[in-house]
Amino acid sequence: MIRARRPLLPALALGLATAALAAPGAAVASHGGAASPPAADPAAAPVLCDFSLDGPVAGGFVFSNQVGAAGCVRVLVATVGGAQQVSVESVATTPGWTATVANRSGQSVKVLFNNAATGARAEAKVEPGKTAIR
Repeated sequence: MIRARRPLLPALALGLATAALAAPGAAVASHGGAASPPAADPAAAPVLCDFSLDGPVAGGFVFSNQVGAAGCVRVLVATVGGAQQVSVESVATTPGWTATVANRSGQSVKVLFNNAATGARAEAKVEPGKTAIR
């Protein structure tokens, strides 16, 4: 009985091609492609107050308050008619946070911060001589 010899190389190539088609993620990954979803982006770095901007200005004194990871509130204190008044100079928020100014000026100012994605909240209330950050 005579056996016909088959060439080994074509059979080996067919087997490798079949294996590559069966696992396309592995084949793509071995050539620099992404086989798994990318990792989640890290949380945004909080906006920080630039305290170097604090100090006397025309009409009063400006100071900053860091409101945790939510952001920064800058307040102007001025003397009007012999009494100190406060007003919101500026508000900066960390990405993902929003700010609502509840009281913009007068005897006190209040800024509410909200992060819709996490449900976190923060608040800054400033009166002459008294600041509360919650």
